This record gives sequence, structure tokens and C-alpha cells, in this order.
Amino acid sequence: MKQAISPPTDKPWWRSARWQNGYLLATWLLLSAMPLIPLAFGRPQPQLMQIFVLEVLAWVIAWAALARPRYFQILLLPAFIALPIEIYLQLFFAQGISENSLGIMLETSPGETLEFLGSKIYLLLFIIAFIALWFGASMRWAWQSNLQVSKKVRVCLLWLVMLLLGSWVYHSTWAKSDKQHAVNQENTTLSLTHQPDNAFKQSWPFGIYRHLVEIFGYRYNIATLAEQNSHFRFGAYSTAPDKEQVIVLVLGESSRADRWSLNGYSRATNPLLQQESNLVNFPDFISPVTATRLSVPIIISRKPAREAMNDENRLWAIG
Repeated sequence: MKQAISPPTDKPWWRSARWQNGYLLATWLLLSAMPLIPLAFGRPQPQLMQIFVLEVLAWVIAWAALARPRYFQILLLPAFIALPIEIYLQLFFAQGISENSLGIMLETSPGETLEFLGSKIYLLLFIIAFIALWFGASMRWAWQSNLQVSKKVRVCLLWLVMLLLGSWVYHSTWAKSDKQHAVNQENTTLSLTHQPDNAFKQSWPFGIYRHLVEIFGYRYNIATLAEQNSHFRFGAYSTAPDKEQVIVLVLGESSRADRWSLNGYSRATNPLLQQESNLVNFPDFISPVTATRLSVPIIISRKPAREAMNDENRLWAIG
């Protein structure tokens, strides 16, 4: 009598729950380790301990609020997209993602992007495909994952987070108010590298949302100013209408300053400008900000950096 042999029930290793959970944990650890990139390039990372504490709190809130990976994995999509951007900026510019860099990318046209990338466009397509596959696999396995936090643990975690955040807010505001009133305001101004908000922006993967909030708020301010400037008029008139006047206004990075003959370059790259009288040229000027739309108004109006955003000056009228 022959005995029927049942087919093996073992799943392939890539379908096992252990492999899928390990893949998800490795993905989360890799995203959370992004603040260590400056250390890999031999640069210091201020507030590293504070950054990781905020990362742990963010992960605890995600688990406590949503309980299972299938419900919060989609929230990591901006971090997946920003990952190659962060590595590129750290590698070539020694800094991470900022509102300025995001604003430049949002305002760059496809034609400018293709001209900048050149033959590297294929590398960009490969990176996009890799990120899409990586995120797609993580979403699939997060949906199938058996990882979850029980309701009692979630409640305890939420109370713990609320207690820690409440203590932090109290310590950073009311507990220090007496000391802040006793010291000169100039000496109590905190550097950006010591503010908790800046530490959260440098955290991964949820800190990217802080950048997005700022960049969209920044673009809203720009749109509001553009609407105001559409009705702006200088009301200027020429005191000598019969005499021709030439006004040269250079906005932003029109070209490299060391390639201008006005600044000592051997070739005559500015032949017409050199013929103008009463020409004022600044060959080595340093601005307190990196964004062109803020830097040029500060240079022209000599306004403090914090007041330049709402200044009705030449740049805003032209823009």
C-alpha cells in the first residue's frame, strides 16, 4: 500500500515572518542612523545624543499611536525620497537637507535639472528605481508583519511620552525664566545648534516633516509677498529726462565672481560694464544668509537678516 506524500509546507526564506520583520527593523535602523553620516566623513555632529533621544520619542509615539507597521510605514515615504538627497548634500556640500536646498530643488525646472545632471541622469533613474523597490518591499512586508503593540502598552507609552514632553517643556520655559530675566538678552540668545527644534529637524526619519512644514510655510510667505509686490510702485522719476541713465542690478549668482574681468580675470568678460562711469563693484562680499532671495535684499538695503523677508525693496518688486 502506497502512502501519499504531502508536499513540503516550508515557505521560502524571503517569505518567512522572521526575515520580513528583520528586513523592516534593518530599514528603520538605517533610516534612523542617517544623522551619523557627518561622522563618516570626518565631521562633528552637534547634539547627537539629543537627536537620538528625539528619534526614540518619535518612534515611541508612532508605535503607541498606530500600533502596527502597516499603519505608519507609509509615513516614511518622505524619508525614503530624501535619503539620496541627504547623502548627496553631505558628500558634496558638507551639510544636510535644509529649507534652502529644498526650495532650490522645488524651483528648478526639468530643463535645468537635465542640464545639471547630464549623463548622470541614468544614475538618477537607477536611484529612483532602487528607492521605489525598497519602499515597495517594505510596504508589502509591513502590511504582512505580525509586529504590534498591545493596547495596554500603547496607553503606558503615550502617558510616558506626555510626561517626558511636559517635563521638557516646563524645564525649557518656566524653570529657566528667572535666569533669562537676570542675564542680558544678547547673552541668552541660543545658537541654532543648541535649539531642540533644530535637533528634531536633523533627526530621521520623522524629522523630514519639520523641514516640509518650514518649506511650505516659506513658499506661502513668498507667494504672499509676490501678491503684495504686484501692486508695488516705486513712484520714481528721472531728474534729467533728456539724459540717458544706465542702472545695472545683478541679482544672485549670475556667474562666478572670479571670472569677471572687473575682479582681475585675464579675459575681457565685462567689456561693456568697464566702460561705465560711477560703477561700484564688490569683488568679495559676504552675506549672512545663503538664500539668494534673502541675501540680495540684505546687501542692497542693509537690513538685518531677520527683517529682510518683509522688506519692500528692489528685489521683491522685480520678483
